[in-house]
Amino acid sequence: MLLRLTPRPSIEALLHAFIPQPDIDHTHADTILALTNTSRARQICRRVFEDELLFIPYIKPGFLLAKSAAEAYQKNQDSKGAILEKHGLLTWANSSKESYTRMIEMVSLAESYIHKKARGKKPLG
Repeated sequence: MLLRLTPRPSIEALLHAFIPQPDIDHTHADTILALTNTSRARQICRRVFEDELLFIPYIKPGFLLAKSAAEAYQKNQDSKGAILEKHGLLTWANSSKESYTRMIEMVSLAESYIHKKARGKKPLG
């Protein structure tokens, strides 16, 4: 008998599974983390993304984060995605192309905000 070991699923698999959208993209882009890893993450993200993204306060990745994101989604199903404090960005849509386009749009908004605040300095090293 051949015993086959398979890799464990990502701890974030539930996070994706609990959002009832056909396509979900997830990134830990430096520009997003530059906004979320601050003491004023919620205020900054609200200024940058307005009401387009949900804001999920920091919860260690796993079941509780997935549950919190799903509950936030149920309250605002028109959102384009979610900011995960000190973690990253989710975008979702009915197609891969639309979700990916939203991802690029949101990362670009973060980048523009950072460059504007940098006032000519090199903001990300």
